This record gives sequence, structure tokens and C-alpha cells, in this order.
Amino acid sequence: MRAHLDEALTLDELARLASTSKFHFVRIFEEVSGTSPHHFLTCLRLERAKDLLLNSDYSITDVCLEVGYSSHGTFSRTFAFSVGISPTEFRSSGRNAAL
Repeated sequence: MRAHLDEALTLDELARLASTSKFHFVRIFEEVSGTSPHHFLTCLRLERAKDLLLNSDYSITDVCLEVGYSSHGTFSRTFAFSVGISPTEFRSSGRNAAL
């Protein structure tokens, strides 16, 4: 998942790569990681987005695409829900803290 954040990873594809049914894959994944594959992937994408927002000059749209979201709105809503502030506010607060 880490190496393919920018791709549309489906549960069917992940299960196929693990050579198992998607139902078995989800059960084993949750047992091992403590979370669902979808939540795990979302967390990976948001961590990468935070890094890019603080350490690159990519636009918010470019960050969105770089971490696998095809919709700026979905990315911004997911980011704000998980982080508590918008991507723009996160970038500003992180850069202001570094000054």
C-alpha cells in the first residue's frame, strides 16, 4: 500500500495480491493490524499528505493527486475530518511553527 498511494487500490486487488478472498483478506488484515484495509490506506495517504504539505511547494490539488485522491473536495473533507483542520490551514500552521 505504501508504494502505491497514488493508485486506486481496491479491496479486490489487494485480496488478489494476497491470493485470498476479499472477505478472508479483510478478516486477517484487521486481526493483524487492528484496523480495516480502507482505514489503514486512508491513514497512510493522510500521513504522506501532511509531509508533502509541510515539506514541498506542491499545490493542494497536486498533493491530493499524489496521495491517490481524484477529487479535491473528497481529499479536503477527509483531511479536515481526520486532522481537524483543512489542508491549507495545516500547511500554514506548520510553516508558521517553523518560523
